[in-house]
Amino acid sequence: MKNSYRKQLFYNFFILFFLFILSVIIFQYQREVQSKRESLENTLDNYASIIDNVIQKRWDEKKDRIDPLKQFLDLIPDKELRVTVIDDHGHVRFDNRYNDFFEMDNHKDRPEVLAALKRGKGSSIRFSNSLNKEFYYYARSFPNYIVRAALPYDTTTINILKVDNLFFYSMSSLFVVVLFLLYFLTGQMGASVSRLRNFAVVASSNRSIAGLDMDFPSSELGDISKKIVEMYSTIQHHNEKLETEKKKLYDHLHVLQSGLAVFSSDKSEILSNSLFLMFASTMSSRSIRKSEDFFKIEEVRPIIDFIEGKQNGASISEFSKEKLQVSKFGKIFNIQAIVFSDNSFEITIQDVSEQEQARKLKREITGNLAHELKTPVTTVQGYLETILENQDMDTKQLFFFLDRAFKQTQRLGELISDISLLSKIEEAEHLYQKEELYPYEIVHRVLHDLDYNIKEKEKEVSLRIDSEVKFKGNQGLVYAIFRNLVENAIKYGGEKISIQLIKETDDDILFRLYDNGSGVEESHLARLFERFYRVDEGRNRRIGGTGLGLAIVKNAVLMHKGTIAVKNRNNGGLEFLFSFKKS
Repeated sequence: MKNSYRKQLFYNFFILFFLFILSVIIFQYQREVQSKRESLENTLDNYASIIDNVIQKRWDEKKDRIDPLKQFLDLIPDKELRVTVIDDHGHVRFDNRYNDFFEMDNHKDRPEVLAALKRGKGSSIRFSNSLNKEFYYYARSFPNYIVRAALPYDTTTINILKVDNLFFYSMSSLFVVVLFLLYFLTGQMGASVSRLRNFAVVASSNRSIAGLDMDFPSSELGDISKKIVEMYSTIQHHNEKLETEKKKLYDHLHVLQSGLAVFSSDKSEILSNSLFLMFASTMSSRSIRKSEDFFKIEEVRPIIDFIEGKQNGASISEFSKEKLQVSKFGKIFNIQAIVFSDNSFEITIQDVSEQEQARKLKREITGNLAHELKTPVTTVQGYLETILENQDMDTKQLFFFLDRAFKQTQRLGELISDISLLSKIEEAEHLYQKEELYPYEIVHRVLHDLDYNIKEKEKEVSLRIDSEVKFKGNQGLVYAIFRNLVENAIKYGGEKISIQLIKETDDDILFRLYDNGSGVEESHLARLFERFYRVDEGRNRRIGGTGLGLAIVKNAVLMHKGTIAVKNRNNGGLEFLFSFKKS
């Protein structure tokens, strides 16, 4: 487990300050030791100088130098002082603590003597074999001899050389105080860094910083930390807005009715929706696994050439676009490519098969409608012109032409009424209110309204619908469904017509209406529900009708969420099967 920043900072400062204090203590200790030693050696050096003066005086007077030395040393208060005079060859010439000093060993190899011979003075602490005691020796070189002064290295001398502990107590106290200050200061810095670290951990995972302790101190570090947090908050706010817009974009892509893909300049996909891949697969004769496979489709080569031409050509100010229509496998696609200024580009694919079919159907309907309207209008116009040009026409013939013209206007009115009804079903289904209906009652009313036609054509109609059966629908449209089918059977079917409820479930009811006529050729069955489609153009015109009845039936059934189909019966006649949702 990692140490906290505060601990690391405290440990680092502690080690630095400890090393500093230790260095100061060692340095000061050495100075104190040196100072004490120099003080002691100065005292011993003074003794050596005085002894030298005594020796020199007696030397000049060429008198005995030993006795005066003893007399002088007897007068010194420090009775523990040991004085030794050694010649340049190391022979002891005087020692006030050893009577037989002439028999003493040569002292030339003594450390303090060697130092005095080399540097003029020297000192050492060592054990004296002659006196069986440890001494602090100080030797000073003079012309022709060396004077050595020594004190027993006992408690008194040790205390003289002992370093004063007050300094160490002061440094220890200072060390403790500084430690407390360090602990406080590193605590403040560590808290700031810890908060900043917690912020960095949260920020690195792109999470919200709400609830984090952001109480930074008023210092440079605190100011920097606050600025970082402010910048992150601003960036996070912009990122949230960007994510919202990005989500809108992706939602739009996936509900878009067109296939869309955006590519980089090297044809790598940046983004796309599923429809792009689906439409590309539909256009291609080979397997399409990814959006980049679009560029392998031979039919879109003009689009690819356009993109590559723009990328390799002159600079693009804003964007350039190209359109292409591709027909493949019964589908029609409009493709558009837009090349942007950075040579990235966008390709959209739109399935316009239904629109093209609708446009084609609209052209056909317009043509058929013009044809259907032209016939009665021309007929009426012809009869009226005849009447106007023959004003002396007898009354019987006049009424004959007027009757024919009137019937044509009736046919024209029926045609306009059927067109209006069909358009309303297709384009304004919401205008039709649904209510609870009893199909038995509706069919019974249809048969009553068509009773004259049924009797005139000598038709026999059987009705097998339970009077209790009901469903929710629009009464006018359901009436139109049954009326058109019955009228169609009366005009073109056999002498027997049957209307039956053949199945009822919790969700649907299924009806069958058929006759025992000759039916129609199989090639015509698939087109019976088309507008203005006629199996026998000449016969239909003679019998009458607008050519829209079965188209109205189909659209009205679909509006009730039902289905309808037609077939030839095995024993003759045409059979319609159609259903309604109950609700």
